[in-house]
Amino acid sequence: IVPLTNLTANYHDQFFEVACVDFIIRYGKLSKRFHNNKNDKIDKLRKLNRAGLLAFSSGTTSTPKGILHDLSVFLSKFSESKKSLKTLNFLLFDHVGGLNTLFYSLFNNGTSIIPDERTVQSVIDTCTKHEVQLLPTTPTFLRMLLISGYVPKKIPETLKTITYGTEIRDELTLKSLCNLLPSVDFRQTYGISELGVLSIKSEARSSLFSKLGVMVLKLVSKIMFYKLRHPKGW
Repeated sequence: IVPLTNLTANYHDQFFEVACVDFIIRYGKLSKRFHNNKNDKIDKLRKLNRAGLLAFSSGTTSTPKGILHDLSVFLSKFSESKKSLKTLNFLLFDHVGGLNTLFYSLFNNGTSIIPDERTVQSVIDTCTKHEVQLLPTTPTFLRMLLISGYVPKKIPETLKTITYGTEIRDELTLKSLCNLLPSVDFRQTYGISELGVLSIKSEARSSLFSKLGVMVLKLVSKIMFYKLRHPKGW
């Protein structure tokens, strides 16, 4: 499975080639794609009779890279039951963070709510209408939220946790929102396409300082070393 969105449409033909895509589902219609592409990693998963999830990096610093996950391994982190929540899916489904949010909801009998738009008005109105408890978002959205005039009066009382990640953090914005919304818990998230979203611990709700476990750090350093040695590889 290669989840894509319209925002990366300019890259789709390239993604189809890299991922050896056989079928395309677009706007509810299925079409077959004819090609002679092969990939050893995809073939290995098929021989093991394992499902695969292929995500692409953002391409912020270079051409987007394909990252192939064994779907069974990717989903194994959700096997332990956690709190069931009403969650707004702000991050898109071609993003590891968006998939993490979706699978967390599905595996814990939660509810996933998708806004019509990712504007401040649409997101907050949707949170109010559906009594959303968890809002995973980005530092950019938090900055927009702070200057929108919606804080604090239009923030629903049901919203108890806002998580943020994927971009460089802004300490001034975070502290301002923490002061304006004392009943909301702000939590950092950290993830990379190769591993998914990792467990981290923030020093405080208003602090950007956070800790990664030793084993996680070792794993991340190995991946970064591999990417430096094989910049054009998977």
